[in-house]
Amino acid sequence: MSRVPRPAAPHRHAAGLVVMLGMLAFGTHVATFLAAPPGSGRVAETFEIADQETLSQVAARLEREGMIRNRLYFVAFGRLTGSERALKPGEYALTTAMRPLEILDRFRRGAVILHPITIPEGYTT
Repeated sequence: MSRVPRPAAPHRHAAGLVVMLGMLAFGTHVATFLAAPPGSGRVAETFEIADQETLSQVAARLEREGMIRNRLYFVAFGRLTGSERALKPGEYALTTAMRPLEILDRFRRGAVILHPITIPEGYTT
């Protein structure tokens, strides 16, 4: 006597669909965070990273100052890309029009503000 396979219960398919839609929504949310700046402000603000400051500490300050929308995503992406270990201390010019990816890239490259100095003629170092 051969057995006829029972079709999968409809609720199993629905649960799988709900999980897939949830993952898609979360992925879209993260992608939007990484690609979209938190504002349109073009005024540069100085942001300083201290020596030995962690990515989590930097992200918390960036979120408080309105430079990023979500510190957890910023930290997670920094860890995934290895940027966490590559942060360069210094002063950075940032705006709210910058995407989180741009900010993280600046920190990783060490694109700090350069301050010009003038040494009068005849002075030695």
